[in-house]
Amino acid sequence: MARNLTAAEIEALPPTLTFGQTAALLGWDKDVVARGVRSGTFPVKAIPKGAYLVLPKQALLRMLDGADDATTTAA
Repeated sequence: MARNLTAAEIEALPPTLTFGQTAALLGWDKDVVARGVRSGTFPVKAIPKGAYLVLPKQALLRMLDGADDATTTAA
């Protein structure tokens, strides 16, 4: 089982996260994150970045905090 990230490690993450970074943040398997994003069932909307998809860190943190709409970005 993966260890939990520390607050300092979370703070050090970039503004957009790869599937691997997202999996580490959530304590999930990378393949679960990838399947959820690609099927459209993941609760945070992915952002295209070249040939890849990334996820916004702030939206993921709002999701973990229990925000009603984690897909909404702050202005």
